[in-house]
Amino acid sequence: MEETNEIKVDVALDIIQLKIVHFIKNYKGNDKNEFQEKLKQLTEEKQKIYELDKETIDKVYDVYLEEIKRGE
Repeated sequence: MEETNEIKVDVALDIIQLKIVHFIKNYKGNDKNEFQEKLKQLTEEKQKIYELDKETIDKVYDVYLEEIKRGE
């Protein structure tokens, strides 16, 4: 069971990293503060994954994975 959790954490880290890269590459707005805030939120979520925060890991799987699949 612990191994599955390690794999889930590793995959969640990959997903959040893809989300960050996708956000940076595809940001269309002109508001520097908005860009910085969203990037800060994503990096904070990445840190929570390292801290094994179950709620954040679930969000990454449930929300960000689907967004990446849809190209958002």
